[in-house]
Amino acid sequence: MQLNFHPQQNQSFGMSLKISESAQKFLKTKGLNNQEIDKLATLAGNQVKNPFQVHVDFDNKLKRLKADIYDGMTYYEPVQEGLLGSLFLSPIHFIKKCCKKADALKEKFIGNDKLDDIFSKLG
Repeated sequence: MQLNFHPQQNQSFGMSLKISESAQKFLKTKGLNNQEIDKLATLAGNQVKNPFQVHVDFDNKLKRLKADIYDGMTYYEPVQEGLLGSLFLSPIHFIKKCCKKADALKEKFIGNDKLDDIFSKLG
């Protein structure tokens, strides 16, 4: 029996905020201060239990961050960093915006699940 193991740099099981290697390189070139690094760590910690995944990537053509939000099976929406945001705001602001959208999707669908439970009890 032969076992082939190919470790990936980007593995993050159970995490709902995933940042591609190209986006990681971009963030490193931005020279984030300690406050922004702490904010990114907080965002990652807050997203651990969110069923909606945020995949942040770097768009080489536009030279900006982009993200996709989905629940593992269903794709919900792409998010593109705007031109003004890329020029004047920290990239952490964009990641925070994406996490807020994922949180809003979570609240929307959890609310629907609660309604389904109530309706099933009513008969």
